[in-house]
Amino acid sequence: MASRRHKTIKIVYAYLIAGSLFFAAAILIFFLTIQLMNIGKISRGVKAAGVELGGLSREQAKELLDRETGEYRQSVLSFVYQDRQFNSDFDGLGIVFNNGALIQSAYEIGRGPNSFLGLFEQLRALFGYYNLGLDYAIDSAKFREFLQTISRLETPAKDATLMFDEKKQDFIVVEEKSGLMIDRKRLRAELEFNLSNLRRNAINVSLVEDAPEITANETEAAKVQAKEILAQAPYSLKFEDKKWTLNKDLLLGWFNFAAVAEAGSGNKILDADFDSEAVEKYLAVLSQSINREPINAQFEFKNSRVTAFALGQDGRRLNVEKSGEEIVENLKNRRKTIVLAVQIIEPEITAKKADELGIKGLLGRGVSDFSGSPKNRRENIRIGAAKFHGILLKPGEEFSFNKLLGEVGPKQGYLPELVIKRNKTVPEYGGGLCQVSTTAFRAAVNSGLLITDRIQHSFAVKYYNPQGFDAAIYPPSADLKFKNDSPEHVLIQTKIEKSKLTFEFYGTSDGREAKVVGPEEYDKKPDGSMKAKFVQEIYRNGELVRKMTFRSTYRSPDLYPIEKNPLE
Repeated sequence: MASRRHKTIKIVYAYLIAGSLFFAAAILIFFLTIQLMNIGKISRGVKAAGVELGGLSREQAKELLDRETGEYRQSVLSFVYQDRQFNSDFDGLGIVFNNGALIQSAYEIGRGPNSFLGLFEQLRALFGYYNLGLDYAIDSAKFREFLQTISRLETPAKDATLMFDEKKQDFIVVEEKSGLMIDRKRLRAELEFNLSNLRRNAINVSLVEDAPEITANETEAAKVQAKEILAQAPYSLKFEDKKWTLNKDLLLGWFNFAAVAEAGSGNKILDADFDSEAVEKYLAVLSQSINREPINAQFEFKNSRVTAFALGQDGRRLNVEKSGEEIVENLKNRRKTIVLAVQIIEPEITAKKADELGIKGLLGRGVSDFSGSPKNRRENIRIGAAKFHGILLKPGEEFSFNKLLGEVGPKQGYLPELVIKRNKTVPEYGGGLCQVSTTAFRAAVNSGLLITDRIQHSFAVKYYNPQGFDAAIYPPSADLKFKNDSPEHVLIQTKIEKSKLTFEFYGTSDGREAKVVGPEEYDKKPDGSMKAKFVQEIYRNGELVRKMTFRSTYRSPDLYPIEKNPLE
């Protein structure tokens, strides 16, 4: 009996052992099968936004997901508030999908740091545990722009503030009002949920209460402060011996009541401040009576040295920003007199710097003859030439005839005289100034300076003989320009002797030698048309270092008939 029981137990043990071995083998085969199925592929059961990726290679999964998100991007994103709908496309919100990164994340599932964890993740994938949200990005700037398009749904809260009542001659309280604002966090969260799951349903726009920061009870301190400021009006702005008055009406236009943190409590209260933009706008107009540009000292070259014949003058400029800050601070502290912040600007060239200019002698001169010029033309030449007497050019500075000449009109003393304009010869204020520009051009060429802009006249004019060595100007377009490419300052002096105008350029020679070949006149025609040219050659130590050819083509003067003076 005992032997039979013992035998039965052995059989049971044998079955248990066999069953355990079979179970273990089945589990092993199961896991091996899973691993074999997932080799080089995304683990079976892994999804992204409900799209089955399991069993696909990364390339296949990427292609599938690109197709799905591409179709999704063709849909319209709808945002709905009650019966109103606002639409946008994906580009309008700057939405992009990063499917490559998502596929890599999906591929890593089941490939943990150890085999056991990897098998565990693959098993969970089979049971549908992994449904990944899409990887995307929203352009924040474009999203904010879209929110602006639906912001008309909002009614922002209004803080309590103060308004001056002309009848009562006192500040009265404007009550606060609550408002409604779009719940931006919730809207963005719903959009992100849809994008993550390829959902096409409309997104509900919800409004939340927008509470005012300042209530009527928190305006009292500002009212007291504003009344005290007005009680001290008028205030005075001061600069040197000049004064300007800030009266009550002006101050009322500047008041800017805004919420500030109350000292000690952190609560918001209304503060009586001033609109800095309004103050600076007022100062910008006022600055016109203060600002002036510095004037450089002017010099002459006499007895082998430079001497000042006109002292320079300091410039000044109102510092609008700093003065605005001073005004606000002084008003808030009830100080009656406010000193404006004015910056003094020294001229670049002062009389004290005469010996530092490096001007040692004559570089070159230009001469022209205006014999036979009528009275008005002579006067214009005299006024124009005087503009350039004493001009200093810094090393590297470009000379612009029009810029230095300034405005040309009767206010400057100019008289009507003939000029070439639009295929006609017509009287205009300043006619004859080309005599001045031509002479300056000749001096620059003879001094060996670099000419950067020059045009000839439309037809040959007798005052500019020899032809080809002229320079026409007509502000603001046609100009004469040259560059002081010498190492020191260049001083320009002008003089008129009888009917001869002379420009002299003084400076310090750097060893250059200027040679002018020409001018040569050629291709002359019976109608007065012709051509001319000359060459400027610059030598240093006997070697040619620069060569410039100036060509002129003159048309027939018959093409430019003289019109009657429209200024008479």
